[in-house]
Amino acid sequence: MNTHIKIKVNFIFKLLVLILSLNFAQAGNNLTPSDTFDGNYLTASLVQVDNDLVYENVVMTISSVVSISGGTDYYANDYYDTKTNQLTIPQVTVGGKIYTNVIVKVGKIISIGGVLSSGIPLSGIWFYCKKIDCVDNMSKFKNFYTIAPSKSPLVLNTASNLSTNQSSVAKQADVLFDKNPYVALLLIDKDNIVFERYHPLVNNKTPLLVYSESKSFTSLAVGKALCSGLLPGLDVKMKSVNPQLTGLSYGEATIKQVLTMSSGAPRGTISSGGSPPLAPPYPNSPSSPFYYWDTFQVLKLFGGYQLDSTGNQVKAGQEFSYKNYDTLSLSFLFYQNQTNFFPEVFSQVWNDMKAENNSYWNYDRTGMVPTHSGFHAVPRDMARVGVTLKNIMQSKSTDCYTQYVQAAMTTQIKNNWKLFTNPEEQTSKINNGYGYQFWTEYVNDSTGTVYMRGALGQVLAINPNTGRIMVLFSYDESYEAQALDMFANWQKLN
Repeated sequence: MNTHIKIKVNFIFKLLVLILSLNFAQAGNNLTPSDTFDGNYLTASLVQVDNDLVYENVVMTISSVVSISGGTDYYANDYYDTKTNQLTIPQVTVGGKIYTNVIVKVGKIISIGGVLSSGIPLSGIWFYCKKIDCVDNMSKFKNFYTIAPSKSPLVLNTASNLSTNQSSVAKQADVLFDKNPYVALLLIDKDNIVFERYHPLVNNKTPLLVYSESKSFTSLAVGKALCSGLLPGLDVKMKSVNPQLTGLSYGEATIKQVLTMSSGAPRGTISSGGSPPLAPPYPNSPSSPFYYWDTFQVLKLFGGYQLDSTGNQVKAGQEFSYKNYDTLSLSFLFYQNQTNFFPEVFSQVWNDMKAENNSYWNYDRTGMVPTHSGFHAVPRDMARVGVTLKNIMQSKSTDCYTQYVQAAMTTQIKNNWKLFTNPEEQTSKINNGYGYQFWTEYVNDSTGTVYMRGALGQVLAINPNTGRIMVLFSYDESYEAQALDMFANWQKLN
């Protein structure tokens, strides 16, 4: 932060109090650590700098007030932009009153309590849970829908006597956990837990952000909506369900084409975590968490069409390319007749999964869910999801939802990443197939395992042939393949 800007504290204090009193509606949410301004110094409990570190208990002066918006405070921590020297504050307490969404210019840094430390490095615009409040702090948005668990949750027993191969894979898992940055790792065989281990700061009741595993959950919600008659079919264009998508590439694609990441919209890139390259900023640069305040505005920014290497437009259905905003557009299938029924539909999905705990979906300022990466769940409930989906894959039933899930977890399109001349667009090289928001055909596993995968090494691996399941939460995807290979090798043992 800039520590050299000289200020006139009393003037700034009077200006801040005046503007606050004129323009702010009082607000409060005990999930947000509120800053305080005492007339001389601003004290911030959590400050994220750019897209990187989070500092605790920062005391600073203010050089000027940039803007005041009021309203709901969407984010869990302050955000500091080094390029503009601006600090965006979700809440600030002045004179005993709480006000929201303040942007100020930073003056001088008086002191910093330290860098957020939980034994886990920071990554991207998320940071690891402070005091294990993962729903609040491990997300783009502070606000979330709470999804109630099943009234009849699946009982997960821990195997008491491990077989030879179970004992062998459990020992391998223990070694991997010791040397890799894993947060949680569970192995399930015959619907029993044969290995379960957690980072010291989490346990079997901790809700964690699943990142892009959210995409698979979104697909399950689409299937539930389809089979409930809320969607006319998978081969209709997205815009016919929600006219808001008219004129966007997502709207011109069919639901099935979007489910298979073949909308024809701009390709995702590795450096952007599956999002397209930079576009004109809204309202800040895409590196800012505030870029996601309004999901529809994001879709409009990236609603054009991809061009291939010869300069021709990529048509819907022509190619698979992993891109976050295909999934994000699916959120709009659940907004009909001025009603957002995504939480209601997903509640049915979560009930089907026989979950024991609440799960959580973040939402933006319009109430829309960031379906590409906004879901939180307890690791044990992810194991229950695995068992339920395994059972559906093994089922002989011909009902609509069973058939949808079986199709979703089967290769629907090939991942021909080698055709992309830009290496940045080769977003995944380890899976050769893709279903409806599920990964298939891991290059080192030919036994039929299906995968839900998230950005930092989150994995739910399900093998319907062997009945074995792996749940992985990590904070560095560089170590993901080791767990995938361990699971793949396990499938080859009797």
